[in-house]
Amino acid sequence: SNNPPAGQPVGWKGIHIGEAALYLPGELGEIVGNLKITDAYIGNGGFTSTVSDTWAPALSAEIFGMTFSLESVEISFVQNALVASSIKGEITIPFFDAPVDIEIAINLNGSFTVKLGSDDRLFALTKPGLLTMELDSLGFEMKDDVFTAMMSGKIQPLLGGLDWPEFELKEL
Repeated sequence: SNNPPAGQPVGWKGIHIGEAALYLPGELGEIVGNLKITDAYIGNGGFTSTVSDTWAPALSAEIFGMTFSLESVEISFVQNALVASSIKGEITIPFFDAPVDIEIAINLNGSFTVKLGSDDRLFALTKPGLLTMELDSLGFEMKDDVFTAMMSGKIQPLLGGLDWPEFELKEL
């Protein structure tokens, strides 16, 4: 037939793979295992597909001294271009002692963004006798081989039995 597959332009030539497994090499493959490729098109317009998987129980690994539990990955490409990405899981940041829900997105320039928690709540932390903190953003940066975590939110000291005011923090 001269009709291209759904979603492909007129004149498209190539191969369609309904579903396949992507085998990752080395240490990454040992941690993640295989990923699923669905509805892949490889042709004169490049590569189009979604690479994904979900893990239950979540996969666990140490990254920059933090425990990261990977629950799902979904990365979509259209004609070799990254068009969507979602990496979901939990991360336990030192000092917080409890996991925080996160969603990581890979940006077109290779950088990434991290969304903390869900749309309807913030992460709250209380260290008795020390502080209470409401975390409303969390950022990460890797520069000159130094990993930095930046937090923004509200903090209230709980020291000395005093009634401390609440402070607004930006990228602490």
